[in-house]
Amino acid sequence: MRTFTVLTTLFSAFVLTAPLAAQEAPPGGLSEQQLSVYTSTYVALAAAGDAYQRQLGLTHDVIERDRLWVELAEARESVLSEHEISVEEYEQMTALVSVDEGLRARFEALLEELSVTGIS
Repeated sequence: MRTFTVLTTLFSAFVLTAPLAAQEAPPGGLSEQQLSVYTSTYVALAAAGDAYQRQLGLTHDVIERDRLWVELAEARESVLSEHEISVEEYEQMTALVSVDEGLRARFEALLEELSVTGIS
């Protein structure tokens, strides 16, 4: 039974990571242009989320909360569209940045640069 669990876990990990590995990307996982787009998208999504979280925290009306959640979903779609990136691409890039230390360091450096220059 233990062997089955280990094999199942390994197979699941392979199935989940195979699509990421199959993508054409430079050795660091993402090109500088892709990472730049991802980072600016990340900043814009975080800003939109923060704005709606503040509003959500101020209301106790269920209908108003539902409306705000819908608006937040629309704002996320708008940000992704403006940055010409799909939800799937964004999620894949997020996964790559979260597991690759070198890529994460490049991402954090870009975040720092964006915070200094104020550009998103």
